[in-house]
Amino acid sequence: MFKLTESQIMSGWPIEEPVAVSICCITYKQGQYIKQALDSFLMQKTTFPFEIIIGEDNGGDDTLNILNEYRNKYPKLIKVITSAYNVGANANLLRVFDAAKGKYIAVCEGDDYWCNENKIQTQFDILEANPFISFCVHSAKLLKDNVFFSGFEILSKEKFFDINDVISCNKQYSPTASYFFKKSNIGVLPDWFSEAPIGDFFIEVYMLSQGKGCFLSEEMAVYRVGADNSWSSNINKNIHKYLQTQEKIISYTNKMLIDFPGQEKVINERVMNIYLSVMKRCILCGVDDVVENYRGKYTSLNRSLTIKNKTLLFLFNFPRVLRFLHKFRKPFIKNFW
Repeated sequence: MFKLTESQIMSGWPIEEPVAVSICCITYKQGQYIKQALDSFLMQKTTFPFEIIIGEDNGGDDTLNILNEYRNKYPKLIKVITSAYNVGANANLLRVFDAAKGKYIAVCEGDDYWCNENKIQTQFDILEANPFISFCVHSAKLLKDNVFFSGFEILSKEKFFDINDVISCNKQYSPTASYFFKKSNIGVLPDWFSEAPIGDFFIEVYMLSQGKGCFLSEEMAVYRVGADNSWSSNINKNIHKYLQTQEKIISYTNKMLIDFPGQEKVINERVMNIYLSVMKRCILCGVDDVVENYRGKYTSLNRSLTIKNKTLLFLFNFPRVLRFLHKFRKPFIKNFW
């Protein structure tokens, strides 16, 4: 457990000043990781008061016991929200947001953690000095099998970005553990957010509907790749669950057309890229019978295919050959995969 006392952490804060930043964390069956996350929150050095709110989604492991231990040691800093049943990731996140008292919200999931003690102070200073910025993120280290490596290469230097940049990105644009935004903007999240199969992408888009985004190149968080009980880990274990989830993601992505009619082109392109990724996954997993269905959906949205995509769609007629080439990482397949 973190060594500093509550009084020591709060010693540099202005007396009776309201909470400026709410650190919002959701967790589900992450007992093996949650201590590192909590310690990384408590180590933050700030000139303003902050609070830590954790939503525990009835995981049934030792996570809640660990949270209660920390709350007992830091009762003025830590608030734990839980329930007798599982509410789901996005609904859990919304109830944590609702409990937040800060002007700003900093997000970190329970299996990730921060690696810079000045992280929230840095982001706070940027948003305070630049009112036109509604969403601030930064790079992160990736951690897999106890090995660190760099990720999120799409953003290699500090820059401003907007909705189009996020929607047109085929991968996750920025680490969830880097999100920092005004609490007052939570109200722009759509009514269907709690039911959506993912949250990070929609948070990025809707927060950016209120202003510009700012990316910081410094790696101030650690993102665990394939962590036990993580959303992506659970989905990837089952191809049929993966397909159901991707269908839901497509459905909810299309719902954004109502709120962002000016982004119809990039939204459709994002959906096409999801279809393409699904077809590739199906080929690799040997679920060849559903590829034709997704190929039809893909081509219905894209009437002007590139030569590369035409070639790839043609190669989908030969799934066994593709699996063989992919297995041995042949240079030929790298050009199209």
